[in-house]
Amino acid sequence: VAAVAGGGAGRVGLIDFAGLGKRSPWLAGGLTLMLLSMGGIPLTAGFVGKVAVFRVAIDAGYLWLVIVGLVAAVAALFFYLRVVVLMYMQPGEHDTPIAMSPGMRLVIGVGGVLTLGLGIAPWPLLTWLADALPL
Repeated sequence: VAAVAGGGAGRVGLIDFAGLGKRSPWLAGGLTLMLLSMGGIPLTAGFVGKVAVFRVAIDAGYLWLVIVGLVAAVAALFFYLRVVVLMYMQPGEHDTPIAMSPGMRLVIGVGGVLTLGLGIAPWPLLTWLADALPL
């Protein structure tokens, strides 16, 4: 979002993401991955996190809260997918690629790798945390 804002203090509207997939595909790909993770799509860290939280709530007897959480997660996913549709299926006002600093590229790359890695194989981290925490 900071890259789309261009470092300015101005607000970023949804229309600013239109055409991002064409003009800055790596940025759009990273943002897409993060949005899908926040939506709880399988094979992402967000899915693992939602499953873990919902499992604890079910074990504690809060099934009603899990149902509310699932409804909220589905509703939020529609908002996240709206941004993805804008990035890839709507023409943008600008055609110039968005300039990203090496630090921003590093953050997007490492974040993407961790999001997929923890979504595909979360067990090493979860085992380490279970052993490290005195429960």
